[in-house]
Amino acid sequence: MDLDGDSFVIRSKPELFWSVKTGRERRLPLLPGMKEIFRTAIGGRKAGFVFLNEEFVDGKSAPAMSFATGQAFRNHVAKLAAEELERNPGAGERAQKRVVVAFGRSMGQIPEKRVRCEFMGLTEKIGCPEFTRVHDLRHLFSSRAQAAGINPILVQQMLGHATLTMTARYTHLGLDEKREALERVNDGNQF
Repeated sequence: MDLDGDSFVIRSKPELFWSVKTGRERRLPLLPGMKEIFRTAIGGRKAGFVFLNEEFVDGKSAPAMSFATGQAFRNHVAKLAAEELERNPGAGERAQKRVVVAFGRSMGQIPEKRVRCEFMGLTEKIGCPEFTRVHDLRHLFSSRAQAAGINPILVQQMLGHATLTMTARYTHLGLDEKREALERVNDGNQF
């Protein structure tokens, strides 16, 4: 997150055992409303998770440690995984991930299952119960961007897709959108 530069980066974080679906790193602009949401969520913290578990936000718990930079945070997490391997040379990725997840919880990380449950509750409230995964928003974004006439290559880059074919799989346009496109092409032309 670069609040001063009005942008954020989406990327895999192997030290946290996270990977973005496409594996592609991308920098996106922060719109003013988004910037304020992130500024409020982050507060004065310099590193760690953007959004924290409720008890950390309410002040009932505090992160186990603080870090001056994101790199210091990532280095500490990598060190925890390495220490697990030293203690138990046979420890696989699963054991290392367990140590990292436990540390993440002590830093206020929101469990993935809770994010999904909260998301499903929100989508139910707003009348979109068919959205059961945060990932579904990628499809919605792609379809709305295409319907708004956004350059497909720009949509491809924002989604991190390698090809326009993949972006097309995410874009769900109906007959009305096709009709409007044909009307725009035909606008003023008599055949």
